[in-house]
Amino acid sequence: MTENVKMFKLKMILDAMIKYQKENNITRECVTNVQFLYRIVKTNFPELSVKVIPIIYFNDFRTKSGEFYDIKIQTGHLVLEIEELGFLECSYDMLDRLKTATVYKTVKECVENEPFFANKEAKKMLIENVLYFQKVANDMNAGEIMINDFNYFAKLHFSCIP
Repeated sequence: MTENVKMFKLKMILDAMIKYQKENNITRECVTNVQFLYRIVKTNFPELSVKVIPIIYFNDFRTKSGEFYDIKIQTGHLVLEIEELGFLECSYDMLDRLKTATVYKTVKECVENEPFFANKEAKKMLIENVLYFQKVANDMNAGEIMINDFNYFAKLHFSCIP
């Protein structure tokens, strides 16, 4: 199978996942979503270099005049990183955030660039969430099955695999 065909098949599966999540209003399932696609890649595309990584989405919303009015932070989130493709967002509810967010892979990078985290409580929350999701990512990368909702996982499988 050529590289283009592999990437096309992977994109078809990811698109079907996103469609299923959107149609069924699936939210807050990044662990199950990333586990699902991770197992598909490991099983069907073993030559691809894939790993689960935690990331931080930081959205700083401002008015047209530049005045700050809201902030949204996703400090606990998982995505797939495929060496040949970059990172893949597996969760429909995060896709819109990705369009406008600054994405950080490390706490250090986030804290250095976002003044919001000068606050000790905010920094503590960030570190705790990232550490928890780093452990989940490490466990998945070591072969552990990390599924929050087996019923959803099964429905995803039957809806997305041709």
